[in-house]
Amino acid sequence: MGLLEDAVITAKGAVDFAGKKTGEIVELSRLKISAAEIEGKIKNLYESLGRSVYNAAKSETDATTLVKEKTTQIDTLLVDLSAVQDKIGELREEKKCASCGTANPQDANYCKKCGTQL
Repeated sequence: MGLLEDAVITAKGAVDFAGKKTGEIVELSRLKISAAEIEGKIKNLYESLGRSVYNAAKSETDATTLVKEKTTQIDTLLVDLSAVQDKIGELREEKKCASCGTANPQDANYCKKCGTQL
């Protein structure tokens, strides 16, 4: 009976671990999709901003208000993107470089981008 109980306890532990890992993978995938969507919105706003500035220059009109509006939208999305990337880093158990902000593996001693000691 003891061997069977040990096997059941081991099996339950394995199932719990697998469930936890599956949940983490699903969350990581969801965050990656969210980051891609935000990046797409940022790209569209940059393109729209460039088009607006071009059209304003061509028609010799002032685009200051439009530029400020689009810049504010881009800045808001960049903050949102940074938050999502931070969550992805936490799930991957990465360290963020204090100097350049690059995500590094948890066991890294130096930043893979700038070489700063972590």
